[in-house]
Amino acid sequence: LIAKEKVDHDLNRSRERSNAFLWDDEYILLAVTETDGDEKSITTTETSTPPVSDNIGETAYSKMWLYSLILRVLKFLQAEPGDPDTIVSDTIDSELEEELCCLWDITVNRDVLPHLREFRLVPVFSGAVVRVLCPRLTCAAPTRSPLPPPVQEISLGILANLALDESECTQMTEEPTFIINILNLMGSTDTRILMELFRLLQAALASHSNRQAWLDAIHFTPEFFDRVTFILCSSTNAGLLVNTISAVETIVRVDDSISEVWCNDQLLSSILEAQKQMHWLHGDEVEVIHRLLYIFSSNRTGVQTLMSKYYDLYPGFGVYLRKVCEDEPHLIPFERYHNSLRAIIPVIDVIVSNLPLMSALTTFDSDSDILPCLFNIVWGCAQQEHLATCSISLTGLWEDLSVMFGDLMRRVQDLLQEKMPTDSAGGGGTASTPPASVSRTLRWLYCLEKSTSPGLREAFVRCCLSRRGEVRGYLVYACHQLHLENLLELVTDEN
Repeated sequence: LIAKEKVDHDLNRSRERSNAFLWDDEYILLAVTETDGDEKSITTTETSTPPVSDNIGETAYSKMWLYSLILRVLKFLQAEPGDPDTIVSDTIDSELEEELCCLWDITVNRDVLPHLREFRLVPVFSGAVVRVLCPRLTCAAPTRSPLPPPVQEISLGILANLALDESECTQMTEEPTFIINILNLMGSTDTRILMELFRLLQAALASHSNRQAWLDAIHFTPEFFDRVTFILCSSTNAGLLVNTISAVETIVRVDDSISEVWCNDQLLSSILEAQKQMHWLHGDEVEVIHRLLYIFSSNRTGVQTLMSKYYDLYPGFGVYLRKVCEDEPHLIPFERYHNSLRAIIPVIDVIVSNLPLMSALTTFDSDSDILPCLFNIVWGCAQQEHLATCSISLTGLWEDLSVMFGDLMRRVQDLLQEKMPTDSAGGGGTASTPPASVSRTLRWLYCLEKSTSPGLREAFVRCCLSRRGEVRGYLVYACHQLHLENLLELVTDEN
C-alpha cells in the first residue's frame, strides 16, 4: 500500500490517503507494511519521482493506479443482485467514489487525454451508461439494478471530457448504440445527470468529423425537443438551464435543418420563461440566451417567431441595455457586453425590417429606453474609438448599429411618405406639419434633435452614413419633413 503526504503532515492522515499513487519531489513516500499484529509499521524514504514509464503522460498519476481503478469499476458494474460474492446497493463506496472523482479531474486536462487512449476508458464508462438504462432496457440486462446517481453522473462527466479528444469521440460515435443510449438519458429526472449529458452533447458536436451522426440521431428523436422545452419551463437549477440552452444553441447553430424546425414559438416561450423564473437580467447566462436569439434571426421560422413575440423580447432587451448604459458613454465596458450587443442588435433589426410599417415603428413603445440606450452605445463606440480606450475592436458592433439605424430610417421615410400626403389630402394637416400620430411614433427622433449633447447626434449620423449611401437620402427626407434642423445640418454638406 503506497501513500504520499507532505513531510509536516500527520502520519495518521497519511494512512487514510493511501492508494493514490501520486508522486512529487516535495513529498515523501510513506511505505505502509503489514505486521503480524494489528498495527502497521511506517517507514519513510526520500524519493524523487517514480519511473517515467509508469506516469500517465507528464502528470503525477500512475498507470498502475488507473488500471487498478478500472478493474474495480468493472467489478462494480458486473455485480448482480443475487451474486453471493458481491453486495449491490444504492450507494457507492466512498473510496471508489473519491478515486472516480480523481479520474474525472484528470480528464479535465485536455493535454492528458491522448495519454488516456491506451486505457480504453470509453467502453468502461459507456457500460456504466447502459447500466443506468437497465430499468427500461430489460432485454439487455433483465436482472441488474440501476447504478447509484453518483456513478451515473461521474461516468457521464468523464465521457464528456473524453469526447473533447477526437479519437475518443470517434470511438463513442462509431459504437452502434452509444448515441441512442445517451439520448435516452433525457428521460432522467436527476439534475446532475442531465447537466453532464448536455456537456457530452456539446463536446461531441464540437467535433467536425463526428457531429453529423449526433445531429442525425437528434433529428430523428422528436421527444428530445419536447424534453428540452420541459426542462426550460420547469427547472430552477441555473447550471442545468445554462447547459440546456448552450446545447440547444450549439445544435441549431451547426444544423440549419434543425434550426428551421426548432426556432419556433414553443422554444422561444420556454427560453423566456427560464429567463423570467431565474431573474436573469445580465451576465453570462443572458449572453447564452442572446446568442440563441440571434440564431432565430437567421432563418425564416425564427424571424416569424421573433415578429410574433417582440412584445415579450423588448422589455428584457431594455433591462439589459439600461445596465450597459449605467456608465457614461466613454466608460461603457464593451469588453463585458460586446458579445450580447452583437446578438441583440441584429434581432431588433430583423423585427424592425419585417413587421408591417406602423407596427415596426411602434415596437419601441414596449420599452421606450431601447433607442436612447442604443444612441448612447453608438456614442460610446465613437468616443472610445477616438480615445483608443477599448481593448477590443468595436468595428463589428459599429457596423451592426449602422445597418440597424439605416433600416430604421428607411422605415421612417416609408411612414412619412405614407402618412403625411394622406393626412394633407384629407384635411388633417399639411405636408410640413406631421400629424399627431406620426409625431408620437417618432418622438425618439425629436428627442435626439433636442439633445443637449451634440456629440450624440453626430455619432448617430456618422453611424448611419458609414456603410450605405442611400441612408443619407432617408435622413434628409425625414429631417425636412419633421423640421429637424440640428440633424439636417449634420447630414448635409457643401454639396
